[in-house]
Amino acid sequence: MSENLKSFPEILKIRRLLPIGSVVKIKGEDKLKYMIISNVMKHDEDGETKAYEYMACVYPVGFVDNESHIFFDDESITDIYSIGYTGDKEFDKRIITQNVLAGKKLHINK
Repeated sequence: MSENLKSFPEILKIRRLLPIGSVVKIKGEDKLKYMIISNVMKHDEDGETKAYEYMACVYPVGFVDNESHIFFDDESITDIYSIGYTGDKEFDKRIITQNVLAGKKLHINK
């Protein structure tokens, strides 16, 4: 579920979002993988501005045009294939642990 726009800072504080560059599968998209290209995004949908935790493009195709990306929240992620660069191995371990506890399938070598 999307958060209210006023709660952007709360999203960042409460959740440890996957970093940009992470490759994931999401519910309802069994054949496609997506690469996260932005965290905490505003998107106009049906005349209403909504906040999403992630914006992603199809992997390995990438961002092609304004129609080649999707918006979704963490609960839509079912599988994780790669965690983007963070520069912090302890942070990477926390991300992996949190996602395993949330029931997501990991397909990475960490």
